[in-house]
Amino acid sequence: MRDNSYFLLLEILSRPINTGMKERNENTTTGRGRIRIQGSSSSSRVGSFECRKKKLLECCTLLLVIFSMTSVIVLNLYIPKTELNSSTSYRSAIAAFLNHNRRSTTTSSNSVSQTVVRHARDVCEYGGPPPWANSPNLPTYIVEYLEWHVQMRCTNKRAHQDGVKYLLVKCASGGIADRLANLPTYILSAHKMNRVLLLQWNSPFPLEEFLAPHGINWTVPEWLQITNNLGHTSLSWNNKVVSHSEETVLLAEGLQLAFEIGKSNYDTHILQQYNDSIYTYDRIYHDLFHSVFQLVPAIQSIVDHSMKQLSLTQGNYTSIHLRARHPNSNLPSDNTVDKSGGLEFSGKTKQKLVGMIQHAVDCAANLSPGLPIFFASDSHHAVNYVLNEFSTKLGIPKLVGLVQNEEPLHFDTPDYKSKTPSDFYPTFVDFWLLGMSRCTAYGTGGYGRLAVRLSYNSSCKANHHKADCQLPLMKKL
Repeated sequence: MRDNSYFLLLEILSRPINTGMKERNENTTTGRGRIRIQGSSSSSRVGSFECRKKKLLECCTLLLVIFSMTSVIVLNLYIPKTELNSSTSYRSAIAAFLNHNRRSTTTSSNSVSQTVVRHARDVCEYGGPPPWANSPNLPTYIVEYLEWHVQMRCTNKRAHQDGVKYLLVKCASGGIADRLANLPTYILSAHKMNRVLLLQWNSPFPLEEFLAPHGINWTVPEWLQITNNLGHTSLSWNNKVVSHSEETVLLAEGLQLAFEIGKSNYDTHILQQYNDSIYTYDRIYHDLFHSVFQLVPAIQSIVDHSMKQLSLTQGNYTSIHLRARHPNSNLPSDNTVDKSGGLEFSGKTKQKLVGMIQHAVDCAANLSPGLPIFFASDSHHAVNYVLNEFSTKLGIPKLVGLVQNEEPLHFDTPDYKSKTPSDFYPTFVDFWLLGMSRCTAYGTGGYGRLAVRLSYNSSCKANHHKADCQLPLMKKL
């Protein structure tokens, strides 16, 4: 169907302008406001000028109308109409986003999305201060390395032929904490070896499906992915910061250390090498992480909607993470539920889990009384119980969480080949919301501990799995 506004515009543009015989009469007819034309007069030139002016204004007005109509059509076509609210599950929110931002979900480990390519390019083209600018929590030697990294990736377009060396850290297994907790050690190792740090996940999907480059471009360049004859060597970390090597590309498997061991190794090394007891792992992690990573737009959109609907503001709420499926959670369940899922919510397991919830809430309330509390867990039964029963019985209006229909996936789930990247989004959404809190009550496993380090105050924490948090809330039950 043709647009009538288009033909109206053509009609106005094609109207002849009589410069000597017509002028405008101030009196107009009724109905459509037509202009009555009279014979010639001595003011024809003025009339001709006014006619041109009037028609020009009419053209501009119509162009504005057409532009507005087109904008409305575009917005209706491309902006999703479903927003995340307090009663909306992760899955429906993700589906709403993906339906309007469709791209292949079968990305191979050697491909990089166009979005991430854009972010990587922005690292070089961004004209403002870097994310680490004026950070009081990063030492000089870390800042110098980050700036050197930018220079190497942005000025050396054919860096593999210009003598630049690389440290490629590949992670093929482990949860989020296993893969990301040792970022300070990776940075420090690359700095010591004068190498450009690159990060790569082989499973369940590339890291670029979840996190994008921020201050530095850590993505693996195409020439490295397609070239097989470059020198590389396997590397054993041996719980220490790695040493120098003459290979162009030094390949290292991601550290699979217990969380506290990796943290202790880093702090010990900077004390020995730099006589630094100030810029510890706990102090630098938040700023360093955000200097290197940012969420991909799909996950960032869900996080933004979640924060809005839950009425949470960054750094102004307390968070709880309850790791129910961990083998050390002391729940009477099969240890295989840790990565495979399937934790039941009945009988003795439910009774024990409810007790853990009560204790975790007490610990969180004690950390910063009066602040809203965000609750997250690897058991969707625990989250839904907190939202539907627990908070109502105790009259806690500021205890919030995100409704889930399924258990969040562990990043080391054995059946990852049957999944898509969006299936893992809830795990990153929870991690990000936990990391934006002021205080954190955590339990077993590294996921909650890493969220503490990512939070706005890593010293405001409590291990609800071990701490004795006897508060009035417990006495009500």
